[in-house]
Amino acid sequence: MRRLPRNVARLISDKVDQLTGDPESLTNQVKKLTDHPGYRLRISDCGGAYQ
Repeated sequence: MRRLPRNVARLISDKVDQLTGDPESLTNQVKKLTDHPGYRLRISDCGGAYQ
């Protein structure tokens, strides 16, 4: 995350914190991966996968 602009890094950090605090709050931005175990979290132009 060091290479990302500060505002994007902050947005990602805030969304991950929100996800860990209340997983149901981001149901529209979380999708189950089809080819791999886990889920995808979409944030602006960035995304990440987690289990």
